[in-house]
Amino acid sequence: MRPNQNTNTDSNSKLSQDCLRIKGINLFKNRLEKFFFADVDFTLTETKTNSNFYLNIGLNCNFGITESLFHLNNGNWGGFCKNSSKLEYSGFELAVHDLKHSNINEIIIEEIAIHFKDTSLFITKIPNHNITDQLHDILSAVSENFVHFTRGLTEMPYEIFVPVFEESTEENNNTSWTKAKVKTSYFNYWGMYFHSEVNQDSLVFDLKSKTIIDGDFFLLNKE
Repeated sequence: MRPNQNTNTDSNSKLSQDCLRIKGINLFKNRLEKFFFADVDFTLTETKTNSNFYLNIGLNCNFGITESLFHLNNGNWGGFCKNSSKLEYSGFELAVHDLKHSNINEIIIEEIAIHFKDTSLFITKIPNHNITDQLHDILSAVSENFVHFTRGLTEMPYEIFVPVFEESTEENNNTSWTKAKVKTSYFNYWGMYFHSEVNQDSLVFDLKSKTIIDGDFFLLNKE
């Protein structure tokens, strides 16, 4: 389990030298800060076998999740337009598009972590899915299921992980592991940590049944 990272950073802090290797990263940072009303920081990794950049985005908000969801639903947060067509690109999608097309090396968004004043939401890339394309749908699902995963608005999880994965009962080898990851979705299971669950490492929210359950689940390690 990660420590609660719900802390804000200085919006005027300089980006690391690694991040500055990406052309247009400062403009991208400014655009995200405008869309999400947040201080933005990045961490960057580069694989040894290729020149792809794996970008982790941290959005540090000065308000709670309920306020952000209210503005999301009104089309005033995240660069997403209210009732926009699926064929239209959001401001967030356009910012990512411009960043990628400014660089020769491929840029892969590996994780987006949104730190609110009352909880943190971690969205991790999964195979055959793109966080950029699905971020609005994920945030909308958070809004739609809010009353359910907060136990009828009685308790806020302090960390939410999107997604977590059900442990397969098939033979435990690399092939089965890969197949299990490919079949997964952002909209099946989410991991949650509650302060009241002192003897429980984590609980899982089942989006289909809209209930909090126990089970054998795991977080996907970065490749």
